[in-house]
Amino acid sequence: MKTIDLGSEQRSLSEILALAKSEAVLIRSAAGEDFLLEPHEAIARQLQRGLPTMRDNLLNRVVNLAPADKNAKVQSVLSFLKDNPVKEKPAVIFAGNYASVDMLHDALAKAGHHVAVLDGRKTTKEKDLARRGRSDR
Repeated sequence: MKTIDLGSEQRSLSEILALAKSEAVLIRSAAGEDFLLEPHEAIARQLQRGLPTMRDNLLNRVVNLAPADKNAKVQSVLSFLKDNPVKEKPAVIFAGNYASVDMLHDALAKAGHHVAVLDGRKTTKEKDLARRGRSDR
């Protein structure tokens, strides 16, 4: 951190701001008051590193956690199955989280499809029963 004592150093505002781009600057006034200028480029870089995570979280909320009647994935799956009925082999649908799995299960079951859920919440025996079509979920 760079310290500038305005009582002994004469610096223009533009010089001080130029210093504050890359490092914190502590400005000490002639009256003895201190002002800290944070390095705004460093703060901007930190914010930029967090933006992809924020974008991913917002996208997850819109794509995976929207209500089933407005959820793009649920509506797309229902539309696909309506246009391409499952005949002999089962269809497999992947979801990124348990809330999405549950929402897909409920929407498909409500639409009259036979649905089996295979996820980490089930025991091996429950998964085997689900594969054979003998489970309630």
